[in-house]
Amino acid sequence: MNKQVYLDIVKTIIGFLYIKDYEGVLNDDYAENLTSQEIETALTEYGGEVTIPPEDSYNKMSIYKVRDRDEVSIDFNLWIDNVESDLTLTVRIINVNGVPKYTIEGIHVL
Repeated sequence: MNKQVYLDIVKTIIGFLYIKDYEGVLNDDYAENLTSQEIETALTEYGGEVTIPPEDSYNKMSIYKVRDRDEVSIDFNLWIDNVESDLTLTVRIINVNGVPKYTIEGIHVL
């Protein structure tokens, strides 16, 4: 897996959050650590609307390789009302038989 794969997955997740499709974002989530209601609650309690970030903001994506595994954890600050927020999306991406799979581990203030 490479950074472009991670970027595509994070953009897909943000797209679902932007259109408020909290069920849809879980369709490809391999572990479903959060329910659609928990995702909605985290975003609603923070306030504002998730917006699509500018392309260069993805350079700030924090990628942590899980030692001895084909797996990464990613932290990315969500953009709320067109401003970078301190509300962080945490995603784990694993490689399953050559296919990248994700799970949303959290949406929280870091």
